[in-house]
Amino acid sequence: MARETKQERERRIALVQQRIGERGWSMSVMRSLAKEIGVTSRTIRTYRSEVVASMRKEIGESDGEQIRAEFLDRLRGHQQQALQDGRFGPLSAMLSIESRIVGLDVPPPPRQEDQIGAMSRSELLAGIADDLTAAEVRKLQQIKASK
Repeated sequence: MARETKQERERRIALVQQRIGERGWSMSVMRSLAKEIGVTSRTIRTYRSEVVASMRKEIGESDGEQIRAEFLDRLRGHQQQALQDGRFGPLSAMLSIESRIVGLDVPPPPRQEDQIGAMSRSELLAGIADDLTAAEVRKLQQIKASK
C-alpha cells in the first residue's frame, strides 16, 4: 500500500471531522469511515485523535467562557433532536468528545481545606510561620508559656 500524501491525509482528517460533526462518534461511524476511505479502524481512531487535538488547540486560544456557553447551546439543541429522533448512542459519544475538548471532564482543582488536610504537622506549621508577624509570634509564645 502506498504511503498517503500530506494532502490526502488532510482530506481524510477533514472528512472524519465532518462526520463527527454530522453523526457524532460511534463504532458504526468509525467502521463506515474506515470502509469509505479504505483504511483500518485504527487509522480512523488516529485521525479522530488528531481532530480532537486540533480542536483543543483552537479552543485553548479562545475565551473559555464563550466556548462553554456555545457548548451548552449545542448541548440543548442536540438533546432536543435526540429526543425527537430517539437516538442517544451517537449523541452520547459526540457529547463525550465535546466535553473532553472543552475540558469539562477534568476534575476541579482541590479545595483549600483539602490541601491543608493533606499537610503534615511540620508543613502546616511552616506555612503558618511564614505568614505570622513578630507580634503574633510573641503572642503565641505567651499563650504557650501560660499553659
